[in-house]
Amino acid sequence: MAGQGGGNWTGEDTLRLREAMQQFPPHTNNRYLMILQAFPEERRQDIAILEHYLEELAGEEQQFLPPQNFGAWTREEDNLLFLGLVLYGHKWKRIARELVITRSASQCRSRFGTQAFAGFNF
Repeated sequence: MAGQGGGNWTGEDTLRLREAMQQFPPHTNNRYLMILQAFPEERRQDIAILEHYLEELAGEEQQFLPPQNFGAWTREEDNLLFLGLVLYGHKWKRIARELVITRSASQCRSRFGTQAFAGFNF
Protein backbone atom coordinates (compact mmCIF):
# COMPACT_ATOMS: atom_id res chain seq x y z
CA MET A 1 0.00 0.00 0.00
CA ALA A 2 1.04 3.57 -0.52
CA GLY A 3 2.13 5.43 2.55
CA GLN A 4 -0.14 7.60 4.62
CA GLY A 5 -1.02 10.94 3.14
CA GLY A 6 -0.66 9.93 -0.50
CA GLY A 7 2.17 8.71 -2.63
CA ASN A 8 2.13 6.50 -5.67
CA TRP A 9 -0.73 4.12 -6.17
CA THR A 10 0.08 0.44 -6.00
CA GLY A 11 -1.66 -2.31 -7.90
CA GLU A 12 -3.37 -3.26 -4.65
CA ASP A 13 -4.68 0.31 -4.25
CA THR A 14 -6.09 0.25 -7.77
CA LEU A 15 -7.67 -3.16 -7.19
CA ARG A 16 -9.28 -1.89 -3.99
CA LEU A 17 -10.67 1.10 -5.87
CA ARG A 18 -12.00 -1.09 -8.69
CA GLU A 19 -13.72 -3.37 -6.17
CA ALA A 20 -15.30 -0.40 -4.40
CA MET A 21 -16.48 1.01 -7.74
CA GLN A 22 -18.14 -2.32 -8.54
CA GLN A 23 -19.68 -2.57 -5.09
CA PHE A 24 -21.10 0.97 -5.40
CA PRO A 25 -22.12 1.50 -9.06
CA PRO A 26 -22.76 4.98 -10.52
CA HIS A 27 -26.42 5.13 -9.45
CA THR A 28 -25.59 4.50 -5.75
CA ASN A 29 -26.54 7.31 -3.36
CA ASN A 30 -23.47 8.93 -1.81
CA ARG A 31 -21.29 6.74 -4.01
CA TYR A 32 -18.16 8.83 -3.63
CA LEU A 33 -18.35 8.71 0.17
CA MET A 34 -18.93 4.96 0.09
CA ILE A 35 -15.88 4.44 -2.14
CA LEU A 36 -13.76 6.54 0.22
CA GLN A 37 -14.63 4.19 3.07
CA ALA A 38 -12.67 1.46 1.27
CA PHE A 39 -9.50 3.36 2.24
CA PRO A 40 -9.64 4.04 6.00
CA GLU A 41 -6.19 2.72 6.85
CA GLU A 42 -4.47 4.78 4.19
CA ARG A 43 -6.13 7.98 5.43
CA ARG A 44 -5.93 9.32 1.91
CA GLN A 45 -7.12 12.77 1.06
CA ASP A 46 -10.40 12.74 -0.84
CA ILE A 47 -8.71 14.50 -3.74
CA ALA A 48 -6.00 11.83 -4.10
CA ILE A 49 -8.60 9.11 -4.54
CA LEU A 50 -10.72 11.21 -6.87
CA GLU A 51 -7.76 12.20 -9.04
CA HIS A 52 -6.66 8.59 -9.39
CA TYR A 53 -10.20 7.55 -10.25
CA LEU A 54 -10.49 10.25 -12.90
CA GLU A 55 -7.08 9.54 -14.40
CA GLU A 56 -7.14 5.76 -14.40
CA LEU A 57 -10.61 4.33 -14.20
CA ALA A 58 -13.37 6.74 -15.22
CA GLY A 59 -13.32 5.71 -18.88
CA GLU A 60 -14.14 2.12 -17.98
CA GLU A 61 -17.55 3.16 -16.67
CA GLN A 62 -18.82 5.16 -19.65
CA GLN A 63 -21.15 2.34 -20.68
CA PHE A 64 -22.77 2.33 -17.22
CA LEU A 65 -23.46 6.04 -16.86
CA PRO A 66 -26.94 6.96 -15.67
CA PRO A 67 -29.21 9.02 -17.93
CA GLN A 68 -29.16 12.79 -17.62
CA ASN A 69 -31.33 14.06 -14.76
CA PHE A 70 -33.78 16.90 -15.34
CA GLY A 71 -35.33 16.90 -11.86
CA ALA A 72 -34.29 18.55 -8.61
CA TRP A 73 -30.61 18.48 -7.72
CA THR A 74 -29.58 15.96 -5.06
CA ARG A 75 -27.18 16.70 -2.23
CA GLU A 76 -24.64 14.36 -3.82
CA GLU A 77 -24.85 16.23 -7.13
CA ASP A 78 -24.33 19.54 -5.32
CA ASN A 79 -21.33 18.08 -3.45
CA LEU A 80 -19.81 16.82 -6.70
CA LEU A 81 -20.41 20.18 -8.38
CA PHE A 82 -18.66 21.93 -5.48
CA LEU A 83 -15.74 19.50 -5.72
CA GLY A 84 -15.58 20.08 -9.47
CA LEU A 85 -15.41 23.83 -8.95
CA VAL A 86 -12.55 23.36 -6.49
CA LEU A 87 -10.66 21.07 -8.87
CA TYR A 88 -11.44 22.59 -12.27
CA GLY A 89 -12.86 26.07 -11.76
CA HIS A 90 -15.49 26.94 -14.35
CA LYS A 91 -14.67 24.10 -16.75
CA TRP A 92 -18.30 23.00 -16.95
CA LYS A 93 -17.86 20.29 -19.60
CA ARG A 94 -15.15 18.59 -17.58
CA ILE A 95 -17.16 18.84 -14.36
CA ALA A 96 -20.21 17.28 -16.05
CA ARG A 97 -18.20 14.59 -17.84
CA GLU A 98 -16.04 13.52 -14.91
CA LEU A 99 -17.98 14.32 -11.75
CA VAL A 100 -21.63 15.33 -12.05
CA ILE A 101 -22.31 12.65 -14.64
CA THR A 102 -26.08 12.93 -14.24
CA ARG A 103 -26.09 16.57 -15.44
CA SER A 104 -25.02 18.45 -18.55
CA ALA A 105 -22.42 21.20 -18.60
CA SER A 106 -25.14 23.83 -19.01
CA GLN A 107 -27.06 22.41 -16.03
CA CYS A 108 -23.90 22.64 -13.90
CA ARG A 109 -23.29 26.22 -14.99
CA SER A 110 -26.92 27.15 -14.25
CA ARG A 111 -26.83 25.44 -10.85
CA PHE A 112 -23.71 27.38 -9.91
CA GLY A 113 -25.67 30.59 -10.52
CA THR A 114 -28.39 29.64 -8.03
CA GLN A 115 -28.79 30.42 -4.34
CA ALA A 116 -27.21 27.05 -3.47
CA PHE A 117 -23.79 28.46 -4.41
CA ALA A 118 -24.31 32.10 -3.42
CA GLY A 119 -21.23 33.58 -1.80
CA PHE A 120 -18.75 31.11 -3.29
CA ASN A 121 -16.09 32.52 -5.59
CA PHE A 122 -14.14 30.14 -7.80
